[in-house]
Parts: sequence; structure tokens; C-alpha cells
Amino acid sequence: MMDHILEIIKKRSVPGLLIIDSDYRLLYANREALEITFGHAELRTRSDGEGQRTIPDEIASLCDRLKMRDSAVNSLYDNVGCEMLDATTGGPCSLRVFFIENPAGGEKPQHIIVLMERIVEKHEVDFEKAKEDYHLSKREVEVLQCVCRGLTNKEIAKTKFISEHTVKDHIKKIMRSMGVNSRSELLTILR
Repeated sequence: MMDHILEIIKKRSVPGLLIIDSDYRLLYANREALEITFGHAELRTRSDGEGQRTIPDEIASLCDRLKMRDSAVNSLYDNVGCEMLDATTGGPCSLRVFFIENPAGGEKPQHIIVLMERIVEKHEVDFEKAKEDYHLSKREVEVLQCVCRGLTNKEIAKTKFISEHTVKDHIKKIMRSMGVNSRSELLTILR
């Protein structure tokens, strides 16, 4: 079970992180954020004419909304929603902004963190790979495809012209082969 969770985590993209000050000067950007906002991790020259790196308008707008709120109630976990950014590379990403509390206990937070996550298209299940990896029969793969489409046991039985009992047996064997205990775990592993 833990190995399956680790595989899911490995497939997630690394989020971009920006830290900006209250005047929107860029203080920190990880490689992923630079790729999302400026197109390439090595391209760090986009500036405001005074040598400061600038941030895209979508991020500035979201930060404006955050600053308009009463900063006394904001914390690291209090955000103002989500915006979309059409990233320079890799397609769209979601943006969320949060205040970073002043560790000295000042009245107003002085920095904002921007979390940028790429939006990836849903990946199709590779049933051939599942068949090889988990040693499934042709019929088990057919049943697995039906499960992935969200069909009930009764619907699978009707579609494949087999009894519900046989469907249950196939699903039990598939789950045993894949080392899972539920349909949701099964779907998580495949995606």
C-alpha cells in the first residue's frame, strides 16, 4: 500500500514557489516557478527597469486581493482563492497566494508566498502495462476497463455476458494481484 502511495506522489509535479515582498519585488523563486512564469529556469532577467524581477499580472492581481483583506485574520493557511495563469511553458497552472506571518510578531505580514501548480490532463490508463505488471488475464483486463469506466458489478455482468458472481470473482482476483482492498485504491494505482 505504501509503495503505491509513493508512486502517486512521484507522478505529481513539483509546485512552483515565489516569495515576494509587499511591494511585489521578487525575493525568491524556485526553478519550477521560474519555468512557469518566465519560460526557462535560467532566464532571470525579466525586470522592471531597475533590476528587479517582475511578476505576471495574474499574480499581482491575486496578491492585491489578498492585501485588501484584513491582514489580521490572514495566516499562512488563509488564502483568497485560486487564479489561473497561462504558463509560458507547460500550459495552464493554478495560483494560490498566502501571507507569510512575520516571525517577529509584527502587525502586518511583510511577505507573500505564491504556490503555482501545473494543471495536467487526465492520463489514460495503460491497460497493457497493467496486464503485464499484475499478470492479469484478458478477461480480467476487460473487467478492469469496466471498473475504470465506473460500471457496477451488475452493469459489467450485463456488458460482458457473465454472472455478477463471476464479475465479483474477477474483481477480487484483480485486487489481490494489485495488492489493493477497494475500487478506489485500484483506480488510484492505475492513474
